[in-house]
Amino acid sequence: MARLAFALAAIVALQLADAKRVGGRGFGDEFEWYDLDGGLAEAQASGKPIMYVFHKSWCGACKSLAPKFADSADIKKQAEKFVLINLVDDEHPNDDKFSPDGSYIPRIFFGKNDGSVDHSIINPTGS
Repeated sequence: MARLAFALAAIVALQLADAKRVGGRGFGDEFEWYDLDGGLAEAQASGKPIMYVFHKSWCGACKSLAPKFADSADIKKQAEKFVLINLVDDEHPNDDKFSPDGSYIPRIFFGKNDGSVDHSIINPTGS
């Protein structure tokens, strides 16, 4: 009985996460992108860490980064190891935990599968 309940819970979680998928929004439609709620549910269900991408539709730097991200062979290779959360414009949560080093855009950082920021993954050059 416990196995059946676990299996049903997993199916519901996967269906919920599937319903929360979003397009690449310029950052690569071939990637499996999620909104915040769907991505957090998928990360918890799969155990995968998270890559958060924050950007704005009107931002020149974001528009410049998007095709470089989408075309990067390294990112394509690594993306399957992460749940990708794509947040644009008003989708940015109003929570300081999502601005660990500021609220600039574009902003990419990594999280653990519980949604918390993984402070061990940094860019030492700052760019």
